[in-house]
This record gives sequence, structure tokens and C-alpha cells, in this order.
Amino acid sequence: MTKTQYPTKYQITKLEQRVDEELDPIINLAELELKSVLAEQTEIAMSYLAKKIKADKVIDNLQKAVENLEIAQRQAVTFFGKVKDNKLKEKLSHKFKKDRDNYYRSDNYGRGITPEDCRDQLREFAETIAQQKVENKPEGKKLKELKLYKKASKHKIWECGVPEQLQSQLEQILSGINIIWDKSKQLRLENKKYN
Repeated sequence: MTKTQYPTKYQITKLEQRVDEELDPIINLAELELKSVLAEQTEIAMSYLAKKIKADKVIDNLQKAVENLEIAQRQAVTFFGKVKDNKLKEKLSHKFKKDRDNYYRSDNYGRGITPEDCRDQLREFAETIAQQKVENKPEGKKLKELKLYKKASKHKIWECGVPEQLQSQLEQILSGINIIWDKSKQLRLENKKYN
């Protein structure tokens, strides 16, 4: 009776690293291709969503309100900041003194919801919708397929009991995406091309 020899932890780790080295660059490239499609789809979804839920009108109204608030704040600073009487100047709130120009700017008044907050939230919603749409596009399907190949390869490394069979099984799995696991075989193929 022959004793079955299982791969060591070191061998398993090395094989997993090699799977990562083979597939990660391809997956990263697919993710980059998907990002441009996702950005485009997010913009489309954002404008569609803004109109559908009438968020564009809410954001426009909020923007006008912020602009009106800034105008009113400037008028108040101008009105109260021009006090000539020294006794009254001492009682003047810090909001109306020399640093007053910074107070009424929209990024400093710090109260409530800004139009930018609304646009950011709308973008998050649109990105979620776009992500779902992109997953069904060819780029999304390609990325999903590559990740499945990587997962299947790693599972096979852990499941295979005989190291000799592992080479052929990984070769079989990765041949679906044109990766030759046995590098000596790949060298022979490339030498044939050049000869």
C-alpha cells in the first residue's frame, strides 16, 4: 500500500502566490477597464436619477437659498460692520469684525445641508445603480469570470491530494483564459514561433 503524499503548507502557499502572479495583472487590467465604464454609467444614472426623483429641483432651490443667505450675510456685515462709535465697536460681535469676509462663505457657515451634500448623496445612489448595470455589461462579466478562475484555481490547490495531479488540473482550469501553467511548455511554444 502506497502512502499518499499531500502538498505541504509551503507548497500550497507558493502555488497560491503563483496563481496571484498569473491572474492579478489580468484582473487589475479588467478592473481599470471597468472603472471607465462605471464612471460613464454613474454620470448617466446621476442625471437620470436627479430628474426622476426631482432632486435637481431640490438642489437648485438649495443652491439659490445658499446664495441668498450669503448675500444677506454680506449685507448684514456691511451694515453692522461700519460702526464708527468706539463704545459700539467694543460691543460688536466677532462675526462683524475684520475676519468677517470668511464668515459668510458657504464652506464656513457650517449649518445644514449644502447643495454639494445633495450632489454627493445623489452620486452615491447613482454609483450603486451604475454598478448593477455594469456587472451585466461585457466588461463586468469578464471581470467576474476572471475572479472565478482565480477562485477555482485556489480551491483546486487546497482540494487536490496528489501534487502530481495538481499541475494538470491547474493547466486545465487556466487554459480557459489562455494561461499556460507549465512554463516549460510555454517556452517550447514560444521557441516554435521564432523558429
